[in-house]
Amino acid sequence: MFNVPSARWQLTSCFLTFCLATVPSAQGQATSSKAEMGVGGLELVGLAKAPYARVEKGGGFTLRASVRNTGTETAVGFLVCKFTSQVGQEDCRQVELAAGEQRIFEIPLRVSRNAKGVSVNAVVTLNAIENGREVMLQSEGEPVMKALTIPFDTDDIATAIELRPEPPDGPEWRWPPKSAYASYELAVAARVDSGISRRCINLENEPLPHNSIDWQGIDSLVIGSADSLQDAVAITSIRNFLQRGGRVLLLLEEIDTALIRDLLSNGQQCETVATVELNHFVVDVFSEVKYGLEDRTIDLDRPARIKRVLQQGGRVTHSIDGWPATISMTIGEGELILSTVDSVAWLKKRQIRKEPMFHSDYSLPLWAANLTNALISTPRPEPLEAVEANYPIELIGTPVLSRSWVAAALIGFCVLLFVLGIWNARVGDMSKVGVIAPVLAIAASVPLFLASLWSKKDIPSMWSELQIVNFWPNGDGVLRSKSAVYLSSSRSMSLVGKLGGYAIPSESIESGIRRLTTKDFQDWQLSNSNWPPGTWRYSTEVALSGESLVAPARLTPRGLEIALPGNLPSKAEDVVVDFTRGSPSLGTWIEQDNRLVVDGELSADGNRWTSDSIVSDEQGRRARVYNDLFSPSDSRRGSPGRRLHFWTKPWPQSPKWSSDLESRGSALVSVPIQLETPQSGSEVLVPHSLISIEPSNVELGVSNAYNHRLKLWNSELVLDSEVDLSFVLPPEVVPLETTSIEIDWSIEAPKRTVKLVWGEQSSPIEFVSLDSPTIPWRGTITDPRVLKDFNDGRLDLRISVKKSGAPDNESLDNFVSWRVKHLRINVLGKTQPRNNISIQPQK
Repeated sequence: MFNVPSARWQLTSCFLTFCLATVPSAQGQATSSKAEMGVGGLELVGLAKAPYARVEKGGGFTLRASVRNTGTETAVGFLVCKFTSQVGQEDCRQVELAAGEQRIFEIPLRVSRNAKGVSVNAVVTLNAIENGREVMLQSEGEPVMKALTIPFDTDDIATAIELRPEPPDGPEWRWPPKSAYASYELAVAARVDSGISRRCINLENEPLPHNSIDWQGIDSLVIGSADSLQDAVAITSIRNFLQRGGRVLLLLEEIDTALIRDLLSNGQQCETVATVELNHFVVDVFSEVKYGLEDRTIDLDRPARIKRVLQQGGRVTHSIDGWPATISMTIGEGELILSTVDSVAWLKKRQIRKEPMFHSDYSLPLWAANLTNALISTPRPEPLEAVEANYPIELIGTPVLSRSWVAAALIGFCVLLFVLGIWNARVGDMSKVGVIAPVLAIAASVPLFLASLWSKKDIPSMWSELQIVNFWPNGDGVLRSKSAVYLSSSRSMSLVGKLGGYAIPSESIESGIRRLTTKDFQDWQLSNSNWPPGTWRYSTEVALSGESLVAPARLTPRGLEIALPGNLPSKAEDVVVDFTRGSPSLGTWIEQDNRLVVDGELSADGNRWTSDSIVSDEQGRRARVYNDLFSPSDSRRGSPGRRLHFWTKPWPQSPKWSSDLESRGSALVSVPIQLETPQSGSEVLVPHSLISIEPSNVELGVSNAYNHRLKLWNSELVLDSEVDLSFVLPPEVVPLETTSIEIDWSIEAPKRTVKLVWGEQSSPIEFVSLDSPTIPWRGTITDPRVLKDFNDGRLDLRISVKKSGAPDNESLDNFVSWRVKHLRINVLGKTQPRNNISIQPQK
């Protein structure tokens, strides 16, 4: 990360970095100033930190080493990096250079979470292969090595910028003077306004990172140049960054909207209609906070360019003359923010001066706070990344006799005893039953005894893993694994990966030297000559580039029908539909159609994550993982919705151990659901799992009974309340001619009267009134006024909870809590045309 008080200093920093990679003594603290010529002509020329690298405890970053081959033949060697504070860990990069060739190689590194001090000391040596052995190269009896001392980054948020070049300085007498480098000042002002230093990662003269480790150090990206959007590799990197939860601000003042099409998801569009220049305009803000007209009026000396665009699939947060000024689009787990206005329109002079690292000449107006918050928000861990890690440990050990095996033996004994008893009764001789019964009991106990002896054998050396496979709507995916290894004795072995990724062994391992060797980004291995005995953990991540899995779905009169994707390692099991956040559901498998049908009757919550009547031990472990996945909190994101989750056998793309180990585990797969828009006039059943709950009026804020951000009902409420909620249909079925609404309501409110009503307070329609309810209530709404109100896809309801009888301030009933378990609605209707255009048949 660079400390850049101005854009000119950014360019200077990039120049220094380039010099560092080409001059032997640049910035790297070389241990020897002599000529560093190695065996075979290999020479370590320079060492530097990658410009986009962010060094923090528990994170990863990249070093760049310049290596030259001055020999006459192709030379192969290894760049080995060690941290002086992390004993037993090495990161290695294989290098191969032709005669006379010089290249810069990147070395991906990981820093321990338990690292001490305020910096990390990295030492890089150059090794070569001689007689089948790896030998450290020396020059005049001294090792060829370089060292860097890199301080830990102290900023919580890292913002990368790739902007157009800064305009050249004009003559001093020209009036009006040159305007500010607005796009750069916008990024700096957003950080300073939020109490974060002005430091940004400058990528103007650098290609965008392509390794997942490099993107881990970037939280948000500001793009004001069209160069990166004209590169297919850069587009893929940006899209993957968004899908993983990153935030990108695109300044369309310098970018053609045609270049961003490949970044958008299905159902999202943004096209330019015209470009205008305005000196005076008013910004309209769509927010629960109201701002004065004077604050939102912009007057500029020079006109600002404004692109007038038509958009679909985004949320407009600001507008000018009815045209979008900022658009927020959700892509995967991340957020893409489009600004159609010249950046100078977002800036105003700052009055308060601060220390240099927290100083900016400009600030953003208060009505642009949502733009600032979106730009500097910290991406929280993905829900699938933060699931419970105890699953692989539970698989280590000897197998336990399954309940089905024991049940089969006991049932067989009882059935055989019954049959023999009936036969003896028919022949009229029951005297042998007393002898037959013990004999059958001994016969039934023999297989159980032998099975118990088999299960008590020594634990074999094994490895188990919980694979987490996540695919994104725009294609590509990622395979993460949380794994455990049990060894009866120490041994030498390697974990080999054939896809771009990395492995992180447990920091509790103290024996041997753990080396992560990268030949290229598609070929790497984690090795150790002395992996310790016992049980220890590790985790991996590989990219599934070029692969795509989706679950096509459609709405029918019997509910949501979902077709599972093909090309899976095994049949999908324990399927959970997570279309709308906070409302996971189970379905019924229709064998003849090979489809999963979700009709709203089976909800997934608590310990119910399968429709099977008998739950196995494996399903119990999976239920604990599901519980953790669907338990959003302030520290991490909840599920993004429109996802299908299921379990399969482990995927073969995961890294494998070179040693012969018994393997166990399974994969939790998440794929996007692609809902087909029904034809006009189709009768459909929309289950509750497709209907989202939103606040009826954003100006009133969130209610005390329902957490709209986490999509959860709050528990243990005491005060009386009126909760206004809106039930919103998916846009694919709007407008809908509603024929009936089925309500499933479960509320526990002792000593209180609760009502569910619709309509204005002057003329409400009361659906139900309950006194001290404790059991669920279900009903069907067929009132034409209510059904017509739902045609636009939005229905506003109110829950009223008040104490029963006359109010008594001293009554203990005032402290009796109440809570809503759930409020769900299923909607039956017929889709209507979305416009008045009709195609007449030709005569």
